Amino acid sequence: MVFAILLLMTIGPSFASYLTVYGVILLASVTCYTTGCGVYVFGAVRASRSIHRNLIESVLGTTLRCISKCPGTCLY
Repeated sequence: MVFAILLLMTIGPSFASYLTVYGVILLASVTCYTTGCGVYVFGAVRASRSIHRNLIESVLGTTLRCISKCPGTCLY
């Protein structure tokens, strides 16, 4: 770390300012990418929960037709 600071001091202020701008752009890029991935995962989990809830409601909410149509299959 000290070597990097000494190197920046010897090269000149223009290089340091370019490096600072590059670091800020890189940090903003990583932040946007991380936020986008988080939003995507949150949306995928939310959608899968909704689909799962609809599937469970439709499967468990149906009548058991084979039991109601066939009198020999009465369950007591």
